[in-house]
Amino acid sequence: NPRSLHYVKRGQMNDYEKAITSIGSIVSKYDPDKKFPLWGFGGEMGGKKQHCFQLDARDPQANGIKDAITKYRKFLKLKHLGMSNRSSIKEVISNASKYADWEVKDKELYGQQCYTVLLILTDGYLDYMDTTKDEIIKASKMPLSIVIVGIGSGDFTSMQDLDDFA
Repeated sequence: NPRSLHYVKRGQMNDYEKAITSIGSIVSKYDPDKKFPLWGFGGEMGGKKQHCFQLDARDPQANGIKDAITKYRKFLKLKHLGMSNRSSIKEVISNASKYADWEVKDKELYGQQCYTVLLILTDGYLDYMDTTKDEIIKASKMPLSIVIVGIGSGDFTSMQDLDDFA
């Protein structure tokens, strides 16, 4: 759909891809292996709303920013995929928190440290704000930063609410 923020026009990046590229190129400098798990949210697969899903079930991590864009574009071509008007980021935050905890435990085995950054790109329409805030409180105990970036010109009231949340 050419009106979708996910629409890919040949030879051009959509706004999501621009954000992945610009922010990812900064954050990736701090990641030695340049591998990033890729999750989506707010999609409908087979008519069922999904609040958290892997973009590539066979290989859940992207090898660098270019691979992240490739996996994103490949995922968008799936026939059974639909976009939901409203979505929840609670499950994505929960998964990122578990991932950060697992990474810390794994790195400690080798005397190393690690830190996780969750980049959430959204058009602003978020549901379940109370449970999302609860999940953020739980995640605050992990070595995890959550960066939320608004894409497009939607209603970002819910993200402002998260920003003001203390």
